[in-house]
Amino acid sequence: IDILLKATANAPIIKKKKWAVPRERRIGSISLFLRKYLKLEDDERL
Repeated sequence: IDILLKATANAPIIKKKKWAVPRERRIGSISLFLRKYLKLEDDERL
């Protein structure tokens, strides 16, 4: 599955915009990966 991410408002800019994700991955695991990649704090929303 291909995922295309675009920054909006004051969101941090991501160098790589297109990601290939295996079908077996759940939305929760993708969300956790993005939180780590963007270095978000626990109280910040994705």
